[in-house]
Amino acid sequence: MKMLGMDWKYFTTLAIGVVGLAIPFYFSQAELNSHSLTLRLVTSSGLQEPVYSELHDLQITVNGTQIKSPYISSLVLINTGSKPIASSDFETPIMLSSRYSKLISAQITGTEPDDIPAKILLEDGKLKIPAFLSNPKDQIKITLVSSGMPDFLVGARIAGVKEVVYEDQTKQSSQVGRVVTSATLVFLSLSMYGFFFFMAGSRNGLKVDTAVRMITIVCLAGGTLAYAERVIDFFEGGTKSLVILLFLASFAFLLGYGFSRNHRRKYGPPS
Repeated sequence: MKMLGMDWKYFTTLAIGVVGLAIPFYFSQAELNSHSLTLRLVTSSGLQEPVYSELHDLQITVNGTQIKSPYISSLVLINTGSKPIASSDFETPIMLSSRYSKLISAQITGTEPDDIPAKILLEDGKLKIPAFLSNPKDQIKITLVSSGMPDFLVGARIAGVKEVVYEDQTKQSSQVGRVVTSATLVFLSLSMYGFFFFMAGSRNGLKVDTAVRMITIVCLAGGTLAYAERVIDFFEGGTKSLVILLFLASFAFLLGYGFSRNHRRKYGPPS
């Protein structure tokens, strides 16, 4: 049976191959991301006297400690997974430190929801967040004062959590560039996937062995899934990322179909 120049025997083989790749990838990623904590640096700015200020003896002290180059940073700790993280899952507290500066003061400025019983401790220039129950989407907002520009390091031993992810949103432009590149690669990979998809069964003009075609399809599908994951992470999942990926997939398949029609027109229909 043929339709649009495709032999459905090849179509079935390709579909099985792609589904066989996508299903284990989806479930492995879902399980991997089910327990996830992310610490985001939202803002970080230095407190400096004006350039033309005549207050040369101005000093800033916090809790009795003089700070030569004070920085105020706002961070948010978010449960970005799909499952709760219980207090009993913590083997160690969450530890936050800075490579090139000392943490002077810290306080929790808010939580979502309001009743999260989280606490913070500042010891030896390091911030500790003891164990607490964290449900999906829970947020803890923290304001820090450091002596010098902070370069944060975060770590913890938590059951089911590979690492506490650190994101610097003050460098948002680089993240936008990365997601645009990923979206472009998703589009191009799906376009070529669509080309091979609609050329399945073609023997005139497309002199490619079935095994080579299958390997190409699997590689394109794998690349698409990997780059699509970056897009999903950037938009934190949800409807927006799904709509964007569906939009890219639709136009990519249309482009791939156009390539296949042009190829058949140039080299003749499949035999």
